[in-house]
Amino acid sequence: MEELNRIEEELTGLLQHDKRSWVQIYRLMEEVDRGNLWSGDYPSYTAWVNATASKNRVHVSILWSRKKAGKMYADYERRMEEQGKRAVPMEDVSISPDNFVLIDKIAGSDSALADDLIDKSVDGVLTRKDLKEAWRTVKEDRKRSGERPTRVNGSDKKFRIRPEEASDQSDQGDESADRQQSGPDPSSSATEAPAPIELTAAQIVMALSKSSSWVPGKVEEERDFIPRKYRCLTELAVKTGSSHHARRLDVCVLETLSVMETGRVRVHGIEIKVSRHDLLSDHKMQEYVSFCDRFWIAVPDVLVADAESVALPEWGILAVHSDLTVEVIRAAGEEETSGAFRDQTIEKAAVLMM
Repeated sequence: MEELNRIEEELTGLLQHDKRSWVQIYRLMEEVDRGNLWSGDYPSYTAWVNATASKNRVHVSILWSRKKAGKMYADYERRMEEQGKRAVPMEDVSISPDNFVLIDKIAGSDSALADDLIDKSVDGVLTRKDLKEAWRTVKEDRKRSGERPTRVNGSDKKFRIRPEEASDQSDQGDESADRQQSGPDPSSSATEAPAPIELTAAQIVMALSKSSSWVPGKVEEERDFIPRKYRCLTELAVKTGSSHHARRLDVCVLETLSVMETGRVRVHGIEIKVSRHDLLSDHKMQEYVSFCDRFWIAVPDVLVADAESVALPEWGILAVHSDLTVEVIRAAGEEETSGAFRDQTIEKAAVLMM
């Protein structure tokens, strides 16, 4: 505990005064990771990273990008040593961690290409502008060849639902190949237990859209002169500041069911995860918290334990069952800041609903 406190104090100083010291941030994060120093107070390393970002009011992607950069360079140093070469010490490297993110996207699993790009970047031959141009070219080549572009922090999900699609059980997302429902295996034994039904992101959206039963503290009785409203919007774009491109809230729910004040709207941000890998490797969820009053993770019921391992205490967890009923595993708490950017969310939502 004392060791973790020391590291957290050092991280706070670096994040508040010197975010560019990415090597020091990486070393401290790696110390927590390798020593499992988080285990006494947090359910997972990811939960500790989310909490650290939240305490310091920084985007969680800042921490993960520095962890990624350090890990990539440490692997590069190891490969150079195996080849009898000497790499420039990590502390002497003057490359932005964002450059390593670009190198990772370009090289993918090709370590030889990654080493070549790191070599040229360290020597000053390749600039960030060069890497950005290279990534644009590689991305277009992959699109033309039918290969899905590499994503560092998980996969895109596309699941806008039109009314005529409400009964469609097929996955609307890019991850359908990873989690689509399959029929029974004709070669399986008759006594073998049936495989659990796998839910898709689109089905979870439908479950949230068709019922507001999960809304905490909902007032059931009609209130005089106050119309009760519940509206689900999918893939609502918000500008988090950690990317030049807008990020998207999987589901934004605007409701007046749980508030008594006239004219008050409560904003719920909901991140949907149907894949265990996507849930555990998503490093951007914390960025959405300030855009809503309450933040939730919605998962198939089989992923509840995994959701609990990454969620901060104030995040809510919703379990969606195979019959598309929604169960509140843990209610979300109201954000202390009441969602610093919640008004931006409401403005975006208003534009879509016009």
